[in-house]
Amino acid sequence: SLSVAAVLLGITIDYTLHVLTHFKKSGDVRALYKELTRPLLMSGATNAVAFLCLLFVHSSALIDLGIFASICIFSSSVFTLLLIPHLYRPREAIRYNSLIDKIAGFSFERSKPLIAICVLLLLISCFTSGRVGYNNNLASLNFVPKALRETEVKLDTLLNTSSKSLYLVSSGESFEKAARKADSLFVSLERAKASKQIIHYTGLTMFPLSKEAQASSLQHWEKFWTRERSADLKARLINEGEKYGFSPHTHDMFYERIAQQHTPMGMDEIMDAKLLSTADFLASRDSFYTISTLVKVAPEKRDQFLKQIDKTNDVLVIDRQHLNEHFLGQLRDDFNRLVGYSFFAVLLILWVFFRRLELV
Repeated sequence: SLSVAAVLLGITIDYTLHVLTHFKKSGDVRALYKELTRPLLMSGATNAVAFLCLLFVHSSALIDLGIFASICIFSSSVFTLLLIPHLYRPREAIRYNSLIDKIAGFSFERSKPLIAICVLLLLISCFTSGRVGYNNNLASLNFVPKALRETEVKLDTLLNTSSKSLYLVSSGESFEKAARKADSLFVSLERAKASKQIIHYTGLTMFPLSKEAQASSLQHWEKFWTRERSADLKARLINEGEKYGFSPHTHDMFYERIAQQHTPMGMDEIMDAKLLSTADFLASRDSFYTISTLVKVAPEKRDQFLKQIDKTNDVLVIDRQHLNEHFLGQLRDDFNRLVGYSFFAVLLILWVFFRRLELV
């Protein structure tokens, strides 16, 4: 906001300075309008069209800015011509003969060496402009003194705060769809943890979430707890318990649980079970379900981990730095196109006004 305001203020003041400087030099209103009407309107038009190119940017705020700035700039050039000559009267015409005036009086468009230099620079820029780019890493854009950076490293080492916290969100139009994505994510996170790509993760990992995965796990459970194995365990617990004074009915609830026929649980049953922090990771709204997982990852392995997750899992990564860099990268691409749009738009306007290639 500050930078754009400075640009707009600088352009609008520049128009007024043109009129005042010319008025002080000649003192003739007719000569002023004859010499400045065309250049000021042309300048207002080129700047307005350049800002209107923001309409092609994927940002509502910048689109509004482009409309506002274009109207502001062009109207400033018009009102400068209408108001300043009528409101300002110099005491006397002042003849300047400074170095700046000599430079301003030089006919640049008639200098063949200068035109050759401009053409040469234009050709060189065609091959070198691609080296100019934006820095997407927001963490490196701020200046941090060396002493403060060293202190930060020591503090991070003591408190282990240097790791990045990422939220990986599995979503779907039904709980089953979101649960399948979450189960697949947990498998990938286990591999990432085993390969030390991440430090640890927290979520609904105590049991499978999708009914398909739960059914598979329950099948293994029932296959393990056969009648013979259950009866053998019960007999051994009763015999060993009697040695220490335990009643034969001490573990009746456990015997009932392993003999019970379990069925897969849905979202409501999981929420009613009041498992550890279920509400912190599971949410639904308007028939849309989300399951979140908090992941701790080292900063130097963050980019590699995110690339791997994007390839193998259908999840949304919520990370302030990642989101800002994503939007910044999108704006960077938009501005690269914006440069081309405004370039041709300004060339067109200059051609309409000048009709001479060397001036354009």
